Amino acid sequence: MSTANPRAQARDDGRLAAEHESITLEATTIRRRFMKYARTFQSLDPPAILHYLHVPFVFVDAREMRVLSSTAEVEALLATMMRNLASVGYARSDLEELWTYPLGANVAMISVARARYTAEGAEIDCLGETYTLLRDADGEWRIGMVVVHDAANVLRAKPRCRRRADGPGPAGGRAERQVGDAAE
Repeated sequence: MSTANPRAQARDDGRLAAEHESITLEATTIRRRFMKYARTFQSLDPPAILHYLHVPFVFVDAREMRVLSSTAEVEALLATMMRNLASVGYARSDLEELWTYPLGANVAMISVARARYTAEGAEIDCLGETYTLLRDADGEWRIGMVVVHDAANVLRAKPRCRRRADGPGPAGGRAERQVGDAAE
């Protein structure tokens, strides 16, 4: 490791601190938007959920990958999903884990572990979901892709550099973790 000029090191540390603060604020904005989506999803109302989605929209699960290029296609997918959830008595979801990854000025990822419950409190299922969010021209974060997977495979932050373990990572990003339920 090279020994840097103390002024240069202080300047670099200050820059990293400023980047970290900016990334943390952006992660909070992204996470808040996602939590609004999660609360709205529980309504099982496709038109209300559409507001949080980007079109085109990509949906991936163990059975298929669907690329939906129109609002009508996205709404039809949501309607099918909502009917299926209602048929098993879905009432609410709890987010067991939520990791936020700002990847750039207009792209981010969120990875969650979600448990779904009936009105009586019986668990329907527990799954993982990883979302890609895009900032649109109006500055709103919208979900452009969701991958549904096993809850054990939630993307979790792993610092790549010891020196930056508590600040921005090598690519300038930092994962922010939050745990809570979708009703927050």
